Amino acid sequence: MAEQWYEEIDAGIEPGPFQGDFSSIGDQFRCPRWFAAAKLGFWSHWGPQSNGRSGDWFAKFMYLPDPYDWTHHGAYRNHLRDFGHPTEHGYKDVADAWKAERFDAEGLMDLYQRAGARFFMAMGSHHDNIDCWSSKHHPWNTVNIGPKKDIVAMWKAAADRRGMPFGISFHADYSPWWYQPAFMSDPDGELAGSPYDAAGTIGGTGS
Repeated sequence: MAEQWYEEIDAGIEPGPFQGDFSSIGDQFRCPRWFAAAKLGFWSHWGPQSNGRSGDWFAKFMYLPDPYDWTHHGAYRNHLRDFGHPTEHGYKDVADAWKAERFDAEGLMDLYQRAGARFFMAMGSHHDNIDCWSSKHHPWNTVNIGPKKDIVAMWKAAADRRGMPFGISFHADYSPWWYQPAFMSDPDGELAGSPYDAAGTIGGTGS
């Protein structure tokens, strides 16, 4: 039997009014009154993937050379230019190089409010599975790597000071298969067959 390389965590979900099916949501969900009255809100879809400057799916497509990059953002080519080849410089390096040194939650929230926003939502975690807050369930978060800042907490504090309702989005539905290309290799060229950086991590061929 193959060795299990992952840890199963029973996080536990408190029982609530909704079940895991669409009919439960459709039958019981009611739009909050404040949301219907607010009309306009802003959502910051911003995280480590922005460091690649090649679309919000950069963490996946930086491992997919043309013509496999169907987003047409040139993530693989841009990664070669800005960071190096993914056999040595992978997304973990891109995320850690994202410092968010000019991030100004207060100034941005002032701007959003002047534009008419009545609520604000931050991205908690994108498909790359990097948490933008000081998460406890794994160390892959922006307090331990990259900016070394609790981005979500900074957004929330700015929204709270202005009395704006605050929400968080999660994109974990793609996370289980998001990094599959990171365990592959170039199909041709000088480094054809050389495994990308994830092959040397837990679960890869180099473990």
